[in-house]
Amino acid sequence: MDSASAWLESALRFNWVNWEHIPALLSKSWPCVLAWTGIFALCLVIVKILGLASAGKQIQIPGKPRRYSAEYDLANRFVALLHAVYAVVISGFLVYTEGYSFGQPNTDLQEFVLVTSSSYFVYDYIFANIGALNNFLDNVHHFVTLLGLLGGLFSGSCGGELVLALFMVELSNPFYHTRAILLSTRS
Repeated sequence: MDSASAWLESALRFNWVNWEHIPALLSKSWPCVLAWTGIFALCLVIVKILGLASAGKQIQIPGKPRRYSAEYDLANRFVALLHAVYAVVISGFLVYTEGYSFGQPNTDLQEFVLVTSSSYFVYDYIFANIGALNNFLDNVHHFVTLLGLLGGLFSGSCGGELVLALFMVELSNPFYHTRAILLSTRS
């Protein structure tokens, strides 16, 4: 058996998964999903109280499946902005202080960043679909991102590479979400 077929057989048997580690990861992940949901609810209340978006206003964005609530979108953008700033700051800090070594076991801080970010993506996938904010490509984006983050968490290795990738892909998001928030709140 050549090395490629041996690797494929190992991957399909999920030998790369650290099965003993999964219950601890799940016990850390669900509180994070609930925390992101609570932050969204708080942002939605603030948006409604301050009247940042026109109450009941429906908006249509090209490529989105249907019209949706401007308030819901704005609250979700605030949560996305919070996650983007968090991800850039903490992942940048980890890359600077810990560096990254390919294939090494995850450190506790790397695991924390991966758990909170994967929890954010679970939250965002669920709530963006409830609010009809996602189209097919958005759903593919969330699914592939979760595959990568959870793969690193379940294997217990490659945290350094994933934190570096998270830093690089989230680097422009604070500016993107700030722009979208400013555009949606102007009169």
